[in-house]
Amino acid sequence: MMLIRRFGFLLCVGAGLVAGKPLRALPVDFTPHPYEYRFDGAIFTGFKFIHGKERIIYLPPAGWTYLGSGDAASLRAPEETSTVRAEITHKENTVLPTWDQEGIDALTKRAEALLPPVNELKIIEVCKKPFQIGGCETIRVDFTGQMLAQNYKFVVVLVPFADEQFGFVMYAEKKEFEAAATRFMSSLNTLRWEKPTP
Repeated sequence: MMLIRRFGFLLCVGAGLVAGKPLRALPVDFTPHPYEYRFDGAIFTGFKFIHGKERIIYLPPAGWTYLGSGDAASLRAPEETSTVRAEITHKENTVLPTWDQEGIDALTKRAEALLPPVNELKIIEVCKKPFQIGGCETIRVDFTGQMLAQNYKFVVVLVPFADEQFGFVMYAEKKEFEAAATRFMSSLNTLRWEKPTP
């Protein structure tokens, strides 16, 4: 029942993404401000953080810990022994890419630049425009490689706006990756830009 409620909540929040976000909303401060959303009798907890004059609402996967300040945020899965790590980054002064092969190659390099040090890094898949965040197109790049002498998988979602870029990165040992990636990717559907009240 909770899964059905959360799915319904994601649909409701996701419907607000296409409304778009304002241009040049710089800068970002990922310091979390608690946020609660009630839907169908359930309470979902998350955070707001600052983007220019707006706040971005985000509900991390259930049980995950969010730590944020300045221009980056990190997420940790609840299990102490988990290898799952996730990060949210923001970069200013980026060029809005074209969606031809040259632009895709440039975005793939941007995605790779957000990864921690990895040995034997390989690109598994590049998915152009898998969904929208904040009314903008995204790109998803999946990688595999060696880290800490273990086999890891990585997923990066970039949201390139005009003059700025958000990056969402998640990685884990291969045995943990798929389940964690599903939860993390679903959580990105909760991102919503909240305009300031007049």
